[in-house]
Amino acid sequence: SNLKEGRYKRLNKIINKKWPVIQQGKVIQELGKVIKRDDLILVLDGGNTPVFFAFYAPSLGPLQSFYPFGMAAIGCGIPYAIGVQLASPGKRVMLISGDGSFLYHIQELETMCRLNLPIMIIISNDSAWNMIRAMQYFMFAGNFVGTMLPDIDYSKIARGFGLPATRVD
Repeated sequence: SNLKEGRYKRLNKIINKKWPVIQQGKVIQELGKVIKRDDLILVLDGGNTPVFFAFYAPSLGPLQSFYPFGMAAIGCGIPYAIGVQLASPGKRVMLISGDGSFLYHIQELETMCRLNLPIMIIISNDSAWNMIRAMQYFMFAGNFVGTMLPDIDYSKIARGFGLPATRVD
């Protein structure tokens, strides 16, 4: 429909602007190009990250994506991905998480390593609790409190657990 086409044009215009770093929606859009419908199960975690995925990624089949919308379960990504992988040993599981939510259960990287689980993790790192930051911007005139995170190199942490990892910037 024209409404849907207009929305996609508007969203694409936003992500294709010149940004100082890659825009989150662009990351998700590029990931959407390589996701195969039949061989991958996605687990989404975070505040804005699942929202960007809903806007920019292709439609997926039933039981192909899992996310905690409506349950306020931010930070459940790694344990959720472990459970999905154990329940679906013949499939590849990919976790797409925001950086803040990833920190909730980062110790579960040890479980992944110990159980030799082939889960691929992609962290959308904006060094902020950006969903909360956006609310502070709009509701409290940009008086930001406790919404910034340090620029953490999560690939070094993953390698410390014995997992292969690369930082993409």
